[in-house]
Amino acid sequence: CALPISKRAWNDTKNVNAESQNASRGDYITYTLVTTNNGSADAMNYVISDDLSQVLPLADIVSTNGGTVSGNTISYPSMRIRSGETVTKTFQVRIKQSLSSTSTYQLRNTYGNTIVINVPGTVVYEAP
Repeated sequence: CALPISKRAWNDTKNVNAESQNASRGDYITYTLVTTNNGSADAMNYVISDDLSQVLPLADIVSTNGGTVSGNTISYPSMRIRSGETVTKTFQVRIKQSLSSTSTYQLRNTYGNTIVINVPGTVVYEAP
C-alpha cells in the first residue's frame, strides 16, 4: 500500500512556521514527519526515515525522539500503521552558531514535500 508522506518545520526559537520567516544561527527547528495509511490494509514493519544530508552540514541534532541517526539519515523503529491511521514523528535540530555570518544558507529537506529554511547572511550578492 502506498502511504502518503509529508513534513512540516517549526522554528521553536521564533515560534513561527520555519519556512515563513528566515532562521538565525542558533535557532532550534522541530521537524514533523507525517505518514498516513489511506489503504484498506495495515502497513506492517513500516520504517519512517528521512534523508538529512542537506540539513546536518548546517545543523546539529538536538533530539531524535526515538529515532536513530546513521550517516545523514534518521530512522524510527519499524512499526505497524493501521488502515486509516496517521503517524507523526518529530526531531529537533539547532542551526550551527559557527556558520559564516556573511554567507546565506538553506536547510533543504524532502519527505513527501520539500521544506526550505533560509538562514540569511550579511552580504547580499548583486549581479553586475
